[in-house]
Amino acid sequence: MRKINCVLVIDDSEMDRWLALKILEQADINSSAITASNGQEALKKLTEYLEENNCLPELILVDLQMPLMNGFEFIKKIKMLSHYPESKTQIILLTAGLDSEIDLPKIEENEIKHILFKPLNKEELLNMIDLSFKEKR
Repeated sequence: MRKINCVLVIDDSEMDRWLALKILEQADINSSAITASNGQEALKKLTEYLEENNCLPELILVDLQMPLMNGFEFIKKIKMLSHYPESKTQIILLTAGLDSEIDLPKIEENEIKHILFKPLNKEELLNMIDLSFKEKR
C-alpha cells in the first residue's frame, strides 16, 4: 500500500479517532496525522495545514454525525477550497448508519463515493483506502 503524506481524521468520538489512527499506524501508510472532533475544528486545522504546506491532506476520514458541523457540511466546504480540484485528496465518510430518505440524496449531491460503516474494521478501512486511490488515478 502506498504512503500517504497526511491523514485528517474527523470524528466526535475520541475512541473512533484513536482506532482509525491505530489502524493507519500499524499499516505504516501515513507520515503525519491531524485529528479534529467536529467539522469546524477540522476546517481550522485544515486551513493551518494548507498555509504551511500549500496542499491538502491526501486522505480525509470524516464522520457523518458530529456536533457543530456534520460530515456533509464539512465535505461541501472542503470541495469549495481552491486547492481541492487539483488535489489528490480522498474522502471516506464514516457512519454508524444512514437514513435513506435524508442521507442518500446528500451522498449523491456531494459525490461521495466511499463510505465505511462503524465500528471500523482494519481490513475494510485499508481496502477502502487502497480502492479510493486506485480510482483517483
